[in-house]
Amino acid sequence: MVLALNYDTKRELLRLGARRVIVMPNAIINFPDRVESVGIRSPSTVRDGVLNAIWAGRMLDWKGACIAVEAVAANAINGGWLLDLYGDGPERERISRLIARRNLQGSATIHQPLARDEFVKCLATYDVLLFTSLHDSCGWVAAEAAALGKPVLAFAHGGAQIVASSNFHAIDPSDPLKSINQTMADISNISENDRGIRIDWSSDRIGADIRAIYAEVLSDDSTNQKFVERERHQND
Repeated sequence: MVLALNYDTKRELLRLGARRVIVMPNAIINFPDRVESVGIRSPSTVRDGVLNAIWAGRMLDWKGACIAVEAVAANAINGGWLLDLYGDGPERERISRLIARRNLQGSATIHQPLARDEFVKCLATYDVLLFTSLHDSCGWVAAEAAALGKPVLAFAHGGAQIVASSNFHAIDPSDPLKSINQTMADISNISENDRGIRIDWSSDRIGADIRAIYAEVLSDDSTNQKFVERERHQND
């Protein structure tokens, strides 16, 4: 038995000959008590009555922050929605120039990374997580958003769709800007309390999953025999 972070990895492991592969993300999300009631507002673009989206991560080209900014620009004429980006990295200047070129000051704003506890409180105040990564095995920020009951917009590859669970909304790679804006419009028409459910990624849940996997492995006669033979060999 092999554990994989996502279905892409599972398919590859099966192709290489693994007999059984279980998909199990390694996200462990334990929040401070009552994080939902002590959230802080972002210092800039979050406004009541408008859908507020957050993007967070290292600003690398494959993280897709420019896709998020272009999506805001594509719908700005309609009043659209607002985007805050939290992070730093080699692409920060490029993203900043794109925001200026698209005249999105006030609609898209870049912020420095936050300490984890502060970021979680900030994340709790947003309506949607926009996770535009083009290659990510298991994005913890997607798990954090899902654990807070937030919708997660992401491409249907890697681990985001798994950790977001029922809060996952797929971005169509053939037309990501249109897809993002259509989903944003759909979410804005849903009452805030009905947009998502809290997904349990706590250490208690992960611990229970791991114990169940061990119990299943140890209940297999062939596995038990291998353990016995290994113990006998080590004691010789």
